[in-house]
Amino acid sequence: TPAYDSLSFSKGVTHDASSSGGAPRACAGNVRAGWKLLDSLGATQEGRARISSAMRLCPDSSLNSTDDVLGLKYWLASAWDYMAMGNFPYPSGYILNGHGQLPAYPVRVACSLGLHHYTPSSAQLLEGMAQAAGVYYNYSGSLSCLNWNQV
Repeated sequence: TPAYDSLSFSKGVTHDASSSGGAPRACAGNVRAGWKLLDSLGATQEGRARISSAMRLCPDSSLNSTDDVLGLKYWLASAWDYMAMGNFPYPSGYILNGHGQLPAYPVRVACSLGLHHYTPSSAQLLEGMAQAAGVYYNYSGSLSCLNWNQV
């Protein structure tokens, strides 16, 4: 049996968010920085409030604990995973089961919405992470806030 790289899927998602995958150069590094920022801010109630505000989380989607922050991170990662699986050069409703459409190259679009600048502020980084997730979760553009704990 050949060796299996358990990180191969994650590497593919990261490739789509890199310049070699056609995304803005700073995107993959900014997403990595965003995960770390979520961990550090998520350790305190004040930090969780900053995350909620910057990411425009819905009131019923509050972050009350570090476990909630972990749930938010999984939710954000799922958006990246699904966008990478549907990272086609044309708009497609495949990943959304026909309930809407993702734009052509949704990972590139997600990266261009606030994660394309080098050295963004903490607030800009969180806003960019939320805008990126919105490409998938708010594909219709009709949501005024994001609800990470609603499937």
